[in-house]
Amino acid sequence: LFCLFLSITFRMPFFSFGAKPAKPAADKSAVIIGAVGKLDDAISTLDKKKSQLTKKRLELLKEAKGLKTGTAAGKARKVQLAKKMKLYQVQIDRFQGQMDNLETQRFAVENAQILQHTAHAMKAGNNAVNEIGLDAETLAEDMDDIIDNMQKLDDVQNVMATPMGDTLGDEEDLLAELDEELAEELGEDLDAQFDEVPTGLPNIFKDEEEEEEEVEAPKSQKKKREEEELAALQGWG
Repeated sequence: LFCLFLSITFRMPFFSFGAKPAKPAADKSAVIIGAVGKLDDAISTLDKKKSQLTKKRLELLKEAKGLKTGTAAGKARKVQLAKKMKLYQVQIDRFQGQMDNLETQRFAVENAQILQHTAHAMKAGNNAVNEIGLDAETLAEDMDDIIDNMQKLDDVQNVMATPMGDTLGDEEDLLAELDEELAEELGEDLDAQFDEVPTGLPNIFKDEEEEEEEVEAPKSQKKKREEEELAALQGWG
Protein backbone atom coordinates (compact mmCIF):
# COMPACT_ATOMS: atom_id res chain seq x y z
CA LEU A 1 0.00 0.00 0.00
CA PHE A 2 2.82 2.41 0.81
CA CYS A 3 4.45 1.79 -2.54
CA LEU A 4 1.11 2.38 -4.26
CA PHE A 5 0.73 5.67 -2.39
CA LEU A 6 4.20 6.79 -3.44
CA SER A 7 3.57 5.90 -7.06
CA ILE A 8 0.32 7.86 -7.12
CA THR A 9 1.96 10.84 -5.37
CA PHE A 10 4.80 11.03 -7.88
CA ARG A 11 2.52 10.60 -10.84
CA MET A 12 0.05 13.38 -9.95
CA PRO A 13 2.48 16.32 -10.49
CA PHE A 14 3.55 14.70 -13.73
CA PHE A 15 0.01 14.67 -15.06
CA SER A 16 -0.75 18.15 -13.76
CA PHE A 17 2.34 19.69 -15.33
CA GLY A 18 1.87 17.79 -18.51
CA ALA A 19 -1.55 19.43 -19.27
CA LYS A 20 -1.38 22.05 -22.01
CA PRO A 21 -2.48 25.53 -21.00
CA ALA A 22 -5.62 26.86 -22.65
CA LYS A 23 -5.01 29.22 -25.52
CA PRO A 24 -6.21 32.74 -24.94
CA ALA A 25 -9.16 33.77 -27.01
CA ALA A 26 -8.11 35.58 -30.14
CA ASP A 27 -8.99 39.22 -30.36
CA LYS A 28 -11.72 39.49 -32.99
CA SER A 29 -10.86 43.10 -33.72
CA ALA A 30 -7.27 42.13 -34.52
CA VAL A 31 -8.54 39.34 -36.79
CA ILE A 32 -10.76 41.75 -38.68
CA ILE A 33 -8.01 44.34 -39.02
CA GLY A 34 -5.63 41.66 -40.31
CA ALA A 35 -8.20 40.46 -42.87
CA VAL A 36 -8.79 44.00 -44.12
CA GLY A 37 -5.03 44.48 -44.49
CA LYS A 38 -4.67 41.31 -46.54
CA LEU A 39 -7.57 42.30 -48.76
CA ASP A 40 -6.02 45.72 -49.34
CA ASP A 41 -2.71 44.12 -50.31
CA ALA A 42 -4.43 41.79 -52.78
CA ILE A 43 -6.42 44.64 -54.32
CA SER A 44 -3.26 46.72 -54.67
CA THR A 45 -1.40 43.85 -56.38
CA LEU A 46 -4.22 43.23 -58.86
CA ASP A 47 -4.50 46.92 -59.61
CA LYS A 48 -0.79 47.10 -60.45
CA LYS A 49 -1.05 44.09 -62.79
CA LYS A 50 -4.12 45.56 -64.42
CA SER A 51 -2.32 48.86 -64.96
CA GLN A 52 0.64 47.04 -66.58
CA LEU A 53 -1.59 45.08 -68.98
CA THR A 54 -3.59 48.19 -69.81
CA LYS A 55 -0.39 50.04 -70.67
CA LYS A 56 0.84 47.14 -72.90
CA ARG A 57 -2.53 46.98 -74.65
CA LEU A 58 -2.37 50.71 -75.40
CA GLU A 59 1.11 50.22 -76.92
CA LEU A 60 -0.26 47.43 -79.12
CA LEU A 61 -3.13 49.66 -80.16
CA LYS A 62 -0.72 52.41 -81.20
CA GLU A 63 1.33 49.91 -83.21
CA ALA A 64 -1.82 48.63 -84.92
CA LYS A 65 -2.79 52.14 -85.97
CA GLY A 66 0.58 52.60 -87.71
CA LEU A 67 0.46 49.36 -89.70
CA LYS A 68 -0.16 49.26 -93.45
CA THR A 69 -2.82 46.69 -94.22
CA GLY A 70 -2.07 46.65 -97.98
CA THR A 71 0.59 43.99 -97.64
CA ALA A 72 0.23 40.44 -96.43
CA ALA A 73 2.87 40.96 -93.73
CA GLY A 74 1.04 44.01 -92.43
CA LYS A 75 -2.24 42.16 -92.33
CA ALA A 76 -0.67 39.20 -90.51
CA ARG A 77 0.93 41.52 -87.95
CA LYS A 78 -2.38 43.28 -87.40
CA VAL A 79 -4.13 39.97 -86.75
CA GLN A 80 -1.40 39.01 -84.31
CA LEU A 81 -1.78 42.32 -82.45
CA ALA A 82 -5.55 41.93 -82.32
CA LYS A 83 -5.24 38.46 -80.74
CA LYS A 84 -2.72 39.71 -78.21
CA MET A 85 -4.86 42.73 -77.35
CA LYS A 86 -7.82 40.40 -76.90
CA LEU A 87 -5.87 38.25 -74.45
CA TYR A 88 -4.75 41.33 -72.56
CA GLN A 89 -8.32 42.57 -72.41
CA VAL A 90 -9.57 39.22 -71.12
CA GLN A 91 -6.93 39.25 -68.38
CA ILE A 92 -7.68 42.88 -67.54
CA ASP A 93 -11.37 42.02 -67.17
CA ARG A 94 -10.50 39.10 -64.91
CA PHE A 95 -8.31 41.29 -62.73
CA GLN A 96 -11.10 43.83 -62.53
CA GLY A 97 -13.59 41.10 -61.57
CA GLN A 98 -11.25 39.84 -58.85
CA MET A 99 -10.75 43.38 -57.58
CA ASP A 100 -14.51 43.88 -57.48
CA ASN A 101 -14.91 40.69 -55.46
CA LEU A 102 -12.16 41.73 -53.06
CA GLU A 103 -13.70 45.18 -52.66
CA THR A 104 -17.05 43.55 -51.89
CA GLN A 105 -15.41 41.25 -49.37
CA ARG A 106 -13.51 44.14 -47.83
CA PHE A 107 -16.75 46.06 -47.52
CA ALA A 108 -18.36 43.03 -45.87
CA VAL A 109 -15.48 42.70 -43.39
CA GLU A 110 -15.66 46.38 -42.50
CA ASN A 111 -19.40 46.02 -41.98
CA ALA A 112 -18.71 42.99 -39.81
CA GLN A 113 -16.34 45.09 -37.73
CA ILE A 114 -18.98 47.80 -37.39
CA LEU A 115 -21.55 45.16 -36.45
CA GLN A 116 -19.11 43.77 -33.89
CA HIS A 117 -18.66 47.17 -32.27
CA THR A 118 -22.41 47.70 -32.37
CA ALA A 119 -23.04 44.31 -30.79
CA HIS A 120 -20.48 45.01 -28.06
CA ALA A 121 -22.03 48.40 -27.39
CA MET A 122 -25.53 46.91 -27.23
CA LYS A 123 -24.30 44.16 -24.93
CA ALA A 124 -22.59 46.69 -22.68
CA GLY A 125 -25.76 48.75 -22.61
CA ASN A 126 -27.82 45.69 -21.78
CA ASN A 127 -25.43 44.76 -18.97
CA ALA A 128 -25.65 48.30 -17.65
CA VAL A 129 -29.44 48.17 -17.65
CA ASN A 130 -29.33 44.85 -15.84
CA GLU A 131 -26.88 46.26 -13.30
CA ILE A 132 -29.11 49.27 -12.71
CA GLY A 133 -32.09 46.99 -12.30
CA LEU A 134 -34.68 49.16 -13.99
CA ASP A 135 -38.23 47.88 -13.73
CA ALA A 136 -41.33 49.43 -15.28
CA GLU A 137 -43.59 48.61 -12.35
CA THR A 138 -41.09 49.93 -9.83
CA LEU A 139 -40.60 53.11 -11.83
CA ALA A 140 -44.38 53.55 -12.08
CA GLU A 141 -44.71 53.22 -8.31
CA ASP A 142 -41.87 55.69 -7.79
CA MET A 143 -43.53 58.16 -10.14
CA ASP A 144 -46.82 57.81 -8.25
CA ASP A 145 -45.00 58.48 -4.97
CA ILE A 146 -43.31 61.53 -6.48
CA ILE A 147 -46.64 62.88 -7.74
CA ASP A 148 -48.27 62.31 -4.33
CA ASN A 149 -45.41 64.05 -2.54
CA MET A 150 -45.57 66.99 -4.92
CA GLN A 151 -49.31 67.29 -4.27
CA LYS A 152 -48.71 67.16 -0.53
CA LEU A 153 -46.09 69.90 -0.78
CA ASP A 154 -48.51 71.99 -2.82
CA ASP A 155 -51.23 71.54 -0.21
CA VAL A 156 -48.81 72.46 2.59
CA GLN A 157 -47.77 75.64 0.77
CA ASN A 158 -51.41 76.59 0.23
CA VAL A 159 -52.16 76.05 3.93
CA MET A 160 -49.14 78.10 5.00
CA ALA A 161 -50.19 80.91 2.66
CA THR A 162 -53.72 81.05 4.17
CA PRO A 163 -54.30 84.07 6.52
CA MET A 164 -54.04 83.19 10.20
CA GLY A 165 -57.48 84.75 10.97
CA ASP A 166 -59.47 87.87 10.07
CA THR A 167 -59.80 89.71 13.39
CA LEU A 168 -60.04 93.21 11.92
CA GLY A 169 -63.72 93.05 10.99
CA ASP A 170 -65.59 93.48 7.77
CA GLU A 171 -63.97 95.47 4.97
CA GLU A 172 -66.99 97.79 4.64
CA ASP A 173 -66.85 98.62 8.35
CA LEU A 174 -63.13 99.29 8.14
CA LEU A 175 -63.64 101.65 5.20
CA ALA A 176 -66.46 103.48 7.02
CA GLU A 177 -64.29 104.01 10.11
CA LEU A 178 -61.44 105.25 7.98
CA ASP A 179 -63.70 107.71 6.12
CA GLU A 180 -65.09 108.99 9.41
CA GLU A 181 -61.63 109.50 10.84
CA LEU A 182 -60.52 111.31 7.71
CA ALA A 183 -63.57 113.58 7.88
CA GLU A 184 -62.78 114.47 11.49
CA GLU A 185 -59.19 115.24 10.61
CA LEU A 186 -60.36 117.43 7.75
CA GLY A 187 -62.77 119.33 10.07
CA GLU A 188 -60.03 119.97 12.61
CA ASP A 189 -57.74 121.30 9.94
CA LEU A 190 -60.45 123.68 8.68
CA ASP A 191 -61.15 124.93 12.21
CA ALA A 192 -57.48 125.58 12.78
CA GLN A 193 -57.29 127.55 9.55
CA PHE A 194 -60.35 129.67 10.50
CA ASP A 195 -58.84 130.42 13.92
CA GLU A 196 -55.75 131.84 12.30
CA VAL A 197 -57.77 134.25 10.09
CA PRO A 198 -58.54 137.74 11.76
CA THR A 199 -62.23 137.98 12.70
CA GLY A 200 -62.55 141.85 12.90
CA LEU A 201 -61.12 145.14 11.68
CA PRO A 202 -57.97 146.47 13.28
CA ASN A 203 -58.61 148.95 16.21
CA ILE A 204 -57.14 152.23 14.96
CA PHE A 205 -58.15 154.04 18.16
CA LYS A 206 -56.22 151.66 20.42
CA ASP A 207 -53.18 153.88 20.69
CA GLU A 208 -55.28 156.97 21.51
CA GLU A 209 -57.24 155.14 24.26
CA GLU A 210 -53.99 153.96 25.79
CA GLU A 211 -52.68 157.53 25.82
CA GLU A 212 -55.89 158.80 27.46
CA GLU A 213 -55.65 156.12 30.10
CA GLU A 214 -52.05 157.10 30.77
CA VAL A 215 -53.14 160.77 31.13
CA GLU A 216 -56.22 160.04 33.33
CA ALA A 217 -54.28 157.74 35.65
CA PRO A 218 -52.20 160.55 37.27
CA LYS A 219 -55.34 162.72 37.58
CA SER A 220 -57.22 160.09 39.54
CA GLN A 221 -54.25 159.47 41.75
CA LYS A 222 -53.94 163.21 42.43
CA LYS A 223 -57.64 163.46 43.21
CA LYS A 224 -57.38 160.55 45.55
CA ARG A 225 -54.52 162.12 47.44
CA GLU A 226 -56.44 165.35 47.79
CA GLU A 227 -59.42 163.53 49.24
CA GLU A 228 -57.18 161.75 51.68
CA GLU A 229 -55.61 165.06 52.81
CA LEU A 230 -59.04 166.63 53.19
CA ALA A 231 -60.22 163.78 55.35
CA ALA A 232 -57.12 164.08 57.46
CA LEU A 233 -57.71 167.79 58.00
CA GLN A 234 -61.29 167.18 59.02
CA GLY A 235 -60.11 164.65 61.51
CA TRP A 236 -57.88 167.15 63.13
CA GLY A 237 -60.76 169.73 63.62
